[in-house]
Amino acid sequence: SVASDTSRKVLVVEDSATQRQLIVQLLASQGFECVEAETGQQALAALASHHLELILLDVELPDADGVELCKTIKSEHQIPVIIVSGHGEPLDRVVGLGAGADDYVVKPFEPLELILRIEALQRRVVVAPNAKEKGIGDIRIAEAERTVEVAGEEASLTKIEYEILLSLLDANQAVVSRVDLARRIWGSSKWLGDGHSLNVHVANLKKKIKTAKKAKIESVRGVGYKLVGQ
Repeated sequence: SVASDTSRKVLVVEDSATQRQLIVQLLASQGFECVEAETGQQALAALASHHLELILLDVELPDADGVELCKTIKSEHQIPVIIVSGHGEPLDRVVGLGAGADDYVVKPFEPLELILRIEALQRRVVVAPNAKEKGIGDIRIAEAERTVEVAGEEASLTKIEYEILLSLLDANQAVVSRVDLARRIWGSSKWLGDGHSLNVHVANLKKKIKTAKKAKIESVRGVGYKLVGQ
């Protein structure tokens, strides 16, 4: 459980004191230690002085554009970032996830949803010591190292993009439903919602593997996705 690891420190970047306290209390109840910031400057200072496991980032800050701040953070750190935003339009999610955020949660959110999404990013994937390389066409996945190569070049995927790719690869060219992908990513299909977030994760993944000449992700309308060899 989350509570068993006392080293899990989360940076909560939120300019509303009320919202920030709600999030901090929620995370504290799950055993997380929280570092608080109400501006972009404070967030960057906290990032420099703490060993963080995760960042929850509001996009509307008094001194910074949260999307630009997310880009800055992700260009320098490997820490997972979840954008927490009052804007739930598809374009907002496209912009947020395109900035490198690992996930996107819309306010108001259910407490359990936020916890599940955090746990999905924190989950330590246990790989068998004899795990071998997997692949299709010119896409290769080394599970032990969690690295992905596309046409001989390493691709930099977020954890969720990696989980999607692995799910599609494991299906052996069969269709994987959107519900099954949501279960794999977030631990519950309940958080699939309108599906916009999943659409954006898949679209970003498609962009990152578009150099593949011998494999591609196909959308199956109304069902899900499949990874096929050419």
